[in-house]
Amino acid sequence: MTKEKRKITLSVISTLILICTIISASYAFYVIAVSEKVDIATEVKIPACASADLGSATKISLTGDNAAPISDLKALSSTTYRYAFTVTNNCSVTSNLVISVAPTTSSTMPMTALKYALVEQSADAPKHGSYFNDAKALTAQIVSEVKANANVTVDVGYEILSTTIAAGKTKSYYLYLWVDYYEGDKTQTGANNNITLNKSFEGQLIISDYKSASEVNFLGDAIVALGDGSERTSSQDSTKYRVINQNGYRYEGKDPNNYISFNGETWRIIGAFEGSTIGLTEGEYYTKIIRPTFYPAAIGVFNGTTTNNSWASSTVNKYMNSEYLSSLSESARSMITNAKWYLGALSSGPTNTGALYNMERASTGAYSAPSVLNVRGYMGLIYPSDYFYGAYGSGCDNNVVYYNNQTSSCMNLNWLYSSTNIQYTITGNSEGTSVNIIFSDNGTYDGFIHTAVSNNTSCRSRPTLYLNNDVILTGGSGTSASPYTISQ
Repeated sequence: MTKEKRKITLSVISTLILICTIISASYAFYVIAVSEKVDIATEVKIPACASADLGSATKISLTGDNAAPISDLKALSSTTYRYAFTVTNNCSVTSNLVISVAPTTSSTMPMTALKYALVEQSADAPKHGSYFNDAKALTAQIVSEVKANANVTVDVGYEILSTTIAAGKTKSYYLYLWVDYYEGDKTQTGANNNITLNKSFEGQLIISDYKSASEVNFLGDAIVALGDGSERTSSQDSTKYRVINQNGYRYEGKDPNNYISFNGETWRIIGAFEGSTIGLTEGEYYTKIIRPTFYPAAIGVFNGTTTNNSWASSTVNKYMNSEYLSSLSESARSMITNAKWYLGALSSGPTNTGALYNMERASTGAYSAPSVLNVRGYMGLIYPSDYFYGAYGSGCDNNVVYYNNQTSSCMNLNWLYSSTNIQYTITGNSEGTSVNIIFSDNGTYDGFIHTAVSNNTSCRSRPTLYLNNDVILTGGSGTSASPYTISQ
């Protein structure tokens, strides 16, 4: 394929000040216009509550081989395709933050042939890009507002991030932009060969706050809003459940309304967790979900040997954060955040779930790697405390009386219990090379936490992950018949 006469130009600025607006009256837009000759940021009107320092725009131009089709791996491992910018909220209240990309009217390259990735500068480099036509298209109303408020010509565009930013806070981002190796052909059959040849893309980075709080319902915030501890009735079997803040806003009960559609499948919501508790942004809430389906024995064992019981180097960790992660849809991958997973080990059984939670975050790791206390990753397994917090009923609330070989019926009031599969947790043992498991139908031990060797083929694993804080709740009621639906 010829790689000549391709060009992408994109202007970004070094510092942006996000301005609060009265949403019902007007929106604030900061548009960094792209031009071969003009590199000055467009001025916009601002309310009296803040001032805008748009700085000086720096024109970024990709030409020749640098603008040729390229793989995600090469684009994301190079600074050539990475643009830095910072957004600061100068107001006294939290503001919405929406970042979009739109072509200028002189652009001739189709945006469907491009890929992008947007991450905070403090995060790890992304592993995959996304297509613009998988992003949310700007509505006609927003296009009209951009034209009116930013004095630029825009006909189409795509929203690539919708989040919030606290008063007085700053967020710094990297935007990666490149021509897709297959030029937007998702079938990878060559159908789009050379559609970018002799074409150029000129774009505008649009920073805005056009979504009001009533228009955006972030999933994590919605779960927190339910978390008053009040008793609710399950739509599946009329049993009782609740959402309550116990080291995170958690769903507790036999069959709560915590079903969610993800990756074309129905998953379950464990709860919403404040960012600083999982190594992410303080004050933001990230939703933890689990796949009900277990891995088969061939890949579901914790590790391939009996001598390693640390999640950090386990075979199932490597599989989940590589092969399985890559098998998810691009839309699903873009919603997953790279969180901190704690690897504190257990020894003797604590008497309550809060103590168990603290032990998982203690200063001693698993027997085979005692100094490894946490790892970052997109995928993990549940903690033992996740399991025990999942129960709701008399004698079960925040109670691990059934932890170690003691009879209890609490597993029948716990939605995380499986009667057919013994499930691994992420937590190793500190006194030997075993891993903590949750027994299934096993007589006296049914529903208990116990230990098993890390390559026990009778045990299974199921993926667990944290969704980004900017994932939006778009519909559904959380029931098995009507799972929550989400977008980003």
